[in-house]
Formats: sequence, C-alpha cells, structure tokens
Amino acid sequence: MSLQHLIIDPKTSQTIQVLEKHKANVVKVKWSRENYYHNLSSPYCLRLASGDASGKIIVWDVVSGTAHCEIQEHSKPIQDLEWLWNQDASRDLLLAVHPPNYIVLWNGDTGTKLWKKSYAENILSFSFDPFDPSNMALLTSEGIVFITDFSPSKPPGSAGKKVYIASPHASPAHNKPAPAAAPAPTGAKKALNKVKVLITNEKPT
Repeated sequence: MSLQHLIIDPKTSQTIQVLEKHKANVVKVKWSRENYYHNLSSPYCLRLASGDASGKIIVWDVVSGTAHCEIQEHSKPIQDLEWLWNQDASRDLLLAVHPPNYIVLWNGDTGTKLWKKSYAENILSFSFDPFDPSNMALLTSEGIVFITDFSPSKPPGSAGKKVYIASPHASPAHNKPAPAAAPAPTGAKKALNKVKVLITNEKPT
C-alpha cells in the first residue's frame, strides 16, 4: 500500500506519471474502460479511481496528473470499486463498497452520490455478471448475495438471494451432537473455489 500512484510503462519500465493527493494508504484502484464515443468536443479522458484507508475516493485524469473529483462517504477503508461497464449510457458511474455494509453509486465526473443501499451482512467485494449488468454478486462475511435488479437509476429493491457458505466446524442445529461427517466431495470444493475466484479474484487455498 502507498500514498502514491506510479503509472509505469510495462514495455520500458519507465515511470510516466506520479499521482499524489491521498493522505492515507491506497487500498483499491480501478481503471475506467472508456469504451464510449468521443470527439473533439467530448475528448477521450484516461481515468483512474483510487480508494484509500480513510474512505476517500479520488478520480484522476491520468494524463494531466490531476484529481478530477474527490469522494468521501465514511472514514473506513474502501472495500471495492468498479466502473459500470455498460458505459454507453453511464460512462461516469462508479460503484463502491463502503464499510461495513453499504454499496454506493457515484457520479465519477461530479462526485455526486446517486444512491446508497445497505445490507444485513458486511460486504467484502462484488462482481457484475459480464453478460447482464442487472445481475451482480456480493461477497459478504456470511456468504454470497445475488442481486438481479441492479440499475443505475435506483438502488436494488430487495435484499437479494442469500447463499451461505457454512464453516466445516460450525455447531450443529439445536446443539445436538452430529454424526461424523464424511470428507467433502472434491468436486464441491472445486466449485466453491471457483465462486471465490470469480468474486475476489484471489487464488483458492
């Protein structure tokens, strides 16, 4: 973690830009895809969103090295960031996870909060369906919450469908002794690892 961003050309290993404005360690960064139509009157802008341990998000104009806007909701570390990928209609929209259990949609051009939604469990990260932007999955401290009504215009209307990932050492219901459990099937473990990789982008343990 660092207070600086170094933009490095991977071919030459040369530092081409240094971004300095955060006062706390940077914990998340996300490039904007910029897959929208642009021309002389509406030029292309290489943007990067960064979130730090104090809860601040900065949207950068990377070419000029300046902060386009600054966003602050809480004082806890940003958990996750994602620009909405269907940018034909919403190229400036940035979704963020603010601890402990909020997702907030921001206008990354103006820093305006568009909506905020809370959930019952602590949210660790999220992932959008690459084929349908109305579907997303939240990784929480208890399991996974599937959302099927995500929209830039309003917060999800329901609490989503929860899938709990049970601990192998969890206490049995009603405190009754449980029979010795057979080892978990290898196929089931692999499937669970795939879900974790999809949402967290981390290698399975």
